[in-house]
Amino acid sequence: MSTRLNRYNRPISDHVHPGVYAIVAGLVAWFVLGVWVVFGGAQYLAITLVVVTGFFLMAMAIPFLLWRQWRKHGPPAEQEPPQSFRDWAAGEFEIARERRPALGAAIEIALPLAAAALGMTAIGIIFHFVAAGQA
Repeated sequence: MSTRLNRYNRPISDHVHPGVYAIVAGLVAWFVLGVWVVFGGAQYLAITLVVVTGFFLMAMAIPFLLWRQWRKHGPPAEQEPPQSFRDWAAGEFEIARERRPALGAAIEIALPLAAAALGMTAIGIIFHFVAAGQA
């Protein structure tokens, strides 16, 4: 008897679920907050932090605003109800030449940002412990 999952009748999607975009936005906010906590105490670095924060804000705001305009003025929406994240993650994600498990694709999309945010948090924690030991 085989323990392999039945891959038939799994939903196939060629778009990323909005929940993945929300996760990415949360990770970007976590990263920017971590940068401010780590480097926010320097005198002349504040202007650089404002510029970098503005860059991340624009990098997230421009695609969001374009999506909103497309949704408002784009082709009429299909009448099917929106798919839940659980159903989307159980299906497959179709890219240019292959299909991948949707959950794996979501993890691959969010993993670099999660690593950067977690790394910046770890650097901040170490920085504060070292600074406390110096005083």
